[in-house]
Amino acid sequence: MRGETLEQTASVAQVLGKYNVDVILDYGVEGGEGGDAAYQAATEFIKVIDYAATQPNIPFMSVKVTGLTRFALLEKLDDLMHKKADRSLKIPGRSGRTER
Repeated sequence: MRGETLEQTASVAQVLGKYNVDVILDYGVEGGEGGDAAYQAATEFIKVIDYAATQPNIPFMSVKVTGLTRFALLEKLDDLMHKKADRSLKIPGRSGRTER
């Protein structure tokens, strides 16, 4: 489904709903490096979520996280998650060899 504005998307979603077709809204905007662009993106996301909540055939919405925050912050979070995953894979008291 394609629509450049929420209003265009809404009309297509209503037609599809008549045929019991569910819709996933995909609002893919980039927020840039934070500030006003991220605030505007968040405002639009909320507007789309509020609309989708009123539509029975729109059970999901995809959110592009890079539209809400700086990419550098996401990189830091990714690094931290990988470090934590690496630590959790090590079992205390084991040398890493598999016993048979």
